Amino acid sequence: MSDLFRHLYDYLASDTVLVGTQTSPPTGPFSGVLTGGLWRRPIKRSSDPTVPSAGSTPGAFGGEGAEAGRIRYVATLLDEGERTHVQEFAIPTAMLYTFWVMFYAPAHDAGKAAIKNAQERIYDLLYDYRFVTDNGPLARVFYDGNSGIADSEEFIGAVSDFCRYQVVYRKREMA
Repeated sequence: MSDLFRHLYDYLASDTVLVGTQTSPPTGPFSGVLTGGLWRRPIKRSSDPTVPSAGSTPGAFGGEGAEAGRIRYVATLLDEGERTHVQEFAIPTAMLYTFWVMFYAPAHDAGKAAIKNAQERIYDLLYDYRFVTDNGPLARVFYDGNSGIADSEEFIGAVSDFCRYQVVYRKREMA
């Protein structure tokens, strides 16, 4: 996992409006807009909703009663990696880092509204967000679009959307 990815995840996960805190870990809901939490890997339903299984993300799904096994309002960051920036020859060491934010929610109007609210909150947090990389140079985040809310191909009874963001930075300071 890259330092940029870790920094961005920590920044978003620390926002109390977006995520808040988790009640009854590891299966309880979060207190923010994303009641299923923000994850830095693909989400996976446990084979038994009351007991976490290897690789599962139990907080992303309901644990008891009518909510058992049903997806909550959840997002996950996916790392697409880095590549040289198109202006590398004009700006040596210029890099472009891309990541996705995948959103999931139950397939109803409240779920779609929760995805929109989470997207807007993340956009507000990342719009023109600048931070210092571990190597010293400044990095800047840019929004690169989304796909639109549609039925989830991964989870029955859910909708999903994704947003793509890019980070422009220098790999290292010039000597």
